[in-house]
Amino acid sequence: MKNDSKLSTTSSTNKSFDSNPISNIELFKKVYHWIGGGIRCLFFDKTVEYKGERRKQHFIQTAEEFANICLHFNGKERFWVSINPLKDTSKRKKSNVKTLMNVVIDIDTVGGVTKETEEVTNKVLNYIKEQTKLTVAIPVIFSGYKGCHIWLQLEPIDLSENWRKYDNLLRQFIDDLARRFNKKSTTVDKQVKGIQCVIGIPYTIHTKTGKQIKPVDEKLFNEGRHAFTKFNDLLLTTGSPRIKTRDYGYLSPRIFLTLLIILMYF
Repeated sequence: MKNDSKLSTTSSTNKSFDSNPISNIELFKKVYHWIGGGIRCLFFDKTVEYKGERRKQHFIQTAEEFANICLHFNGKERFWVSINPLKDTSKRKKSNVKTLMNVVIDIDTVGGVTKETEEVTNKVLNYIKEQTKLTVAIPVIFSGYKGCHIWLQLEPIDLSENWRKYDNLLRQFIDDLARRFNKKSTTVDKQVKGIQCVIGIPYTIHTKTGKQIKPVDEKLFNEGRHAFTKFNDLLLTTGSPRIKTRDYGYLSPRIFLTLLIILMYF
């Protein structure tokens, strides 16, 4: 498949972002399966009531639940979805992430989408494609506000062990992209880089602008989910060490330095 998912600020897709809330329940079920399904957290910017419960975080486990809550709050409240599935419905925290299957690169421009947004987004797309030898298109979602989300759909990785290692490597990957491609007004958002982070939901309305969060190339969305690359392939873009099939544990730099200082006194 040709990688034709480039962002264009002059494309007909970008000119036709619909601000009317979509009421098609089947579409949101499709979104749920497209992001990989499983237990997800829908995170709101304030406490909201749903089915008798008042909270900022509502957990869903099925496509039906996901679609219903999206329809209920779409265009009324601002909310996001966890990019990776969780082990249970207790908390949205790193240690509760079950599987790493999505990496989202959030590109923002001060004041909204411009030619600079297009330039940075396409440079990031081309760089990832060249470094990982990808032959498939990479989905790009208009964020509804200041930029876009590049969705990298991975072959699923079980995070029952060593979630810290994967989270750390993912953060290195995003930081490296920021160092390479950030410009004066357009940046890779370094706040959206953890395995537990949340992101805007395709086809919901961004309540600050009234614009729809929408795929730039809807053909890629309609074709369904493509687990097109391994996490190890992404690490090659940063020069980070590849993860071995068998892992003997993880020692963070902070703990390592602490132990080194202690040993110096003995």
